[in-house]
Amino acid sequence: MKKGKAVWVLALILLVFFVVELRGLVHYDIGDENAYFYMGKLMSEGYLPYRDFFFAHPPLKLLVITPIMAVFGFNLIALKLVPLISTIVTAIFLFKIMRFKFNDLSGVLSVVLFLFAKRVMLEATYFLGVNLTAMFVVIGLYFFFTKKYIVSGIFYGIAVVSGLYSVVPFVVILGFLVVKRRFWRFLLGFLAVFLLVNLIMTAISINYVHSVYIYHLVKPKVEGENFEILKDAVMENLLLFILPFLLLLSKKWQKMLMILAVSAAYLLFMMKIRLFAFYFVLLFPFLAIISGYGLASLLKRLKRNKAMLIGLVVLLLAVFSSGVYSNVKHLYTFDFVDFQGNSEIVNYIKENSDVNAKLFGDVLTVPLIALQADRDIAFNLVDTNAMRFLSGSLDFDEVLARIKSERVKFVIVRPGQGFGNNQKVADFLNANCEQELYLNDKYWGEFFVFDCGNA
Repeated sequence: MKKGKAVWVLALILLVFFVVELRGLVHYDIGDENAYFYMGKLMSEGYLPYRDFFFAHPPLKLLVITPIMAVFGFNLIALKLVPLISTIVTAIFLFKIMRFKFNDLSGVLSVVLFLFAKRVMLEATYFLGVNLTAMFVVIGLYFFFTKKYIVSGIFYGIAVVSGLYSVVPFVVILGFLVVKRRFWRFLLGFLAVFLLVNLIMTAISINYVHSVYIYHLVKPKVEGENFEILKDAVMENLLLFILPFLLLLSKKWQKMLMILAVSAAYLLFMMKIRLFAFYFVLLFPFLAIISGYGLASLLKRLKRNKAMLIGLVVLLLAVFSSGVYSNVKHLYTFDFVDFQGNSEIVNYIKENSDVNAKLFGDVLTVPLIALQADRDIAFNLVDTNAMRFLSGSLDFDEVLARIKSERVKFVIVRPGQGFGNNQKVADFLNANCEQELYLNDKYWGEFFVFDCGNA
């Protein structure tokens, strides 16, 4: 594939991906991103994470959200463009890596396999932070391959202060450099960012270390569904999990040794923690590199056997196009369907309270409603997920007493979810508040809005 042609093909692929994802930029949904958006609003108003409100992650994603909130307010398109642009930049650097190390064909194949993986398509317009993290990891990988080790280390430092799970590829790459005795510049670049950010955050609040590190260690172990999530990831992204086995046909598989090691280490890491499906977004660039290289090598070997080459291409196109069609259908029939009860709850709160009214409740729902209704969340207590209570970080009795003493106007709960998944909460609401609104969303289940203003 000629270089000029490859760039145009890459541009077309990125354009198609962007157009497919456009609907997601105006999509309201229940999820963690709403809590992050609200925390960004708090920071734009002068509040600081770890000191004025709890935040269980390193600060980078909030540092990205805050200026957007300061300039545009709660602008969904501006906010959701961040993960979408991050995904596209990740794809561009994947292409650059493959072009530098191998050839343009492997670069194009890697980009296609990465961008149209189901989980990548689903998360491309959700601000969970994993897209940012993956982008910095892949940029760092590019500078590693070009032997700019200090710059590479800096980007891995940025990646880790974006998402702690990116420490896995950093450690593996560091290990490879230690063996080659070339690790100092890489390590210094990493530490320059990692230590600086952690020292600044600790200076802002002594709670930083507890919130970002200790909190995750003291959370009780919850039996997850790691194997089921992994099985779903494999079935939904068959090519990314099957094509790496093409390396068995290659005499130069050692070229992929480090990428294989990162992939294996990250998979092992995911199986040891409570796994969430979006974690695979950080694995897929590495699988795409292996798959793109293996597939390009096989196509090159079959170049003289036209029949086998055509048969393989037809088979791959059939599998790939079927998967992409299924992914796009899922996006537009489920994932991009707005939270149905959102506007009804927002309108009710606007009509039945003034701007000084406070909201409280479900971590996935209340931040979005607060942003749209222009109301504040009581006590700046945005994160009310169940682990806050199970870990001892929050106490139900203390929180409920405060709701009562400070006369929080509206409490919004989802039975069986987060703050609403406790009998003490149910008893308190039934005894002290009036149920004002009930919704049963097609996808998200039941919602109760209680008026506790006279509690």
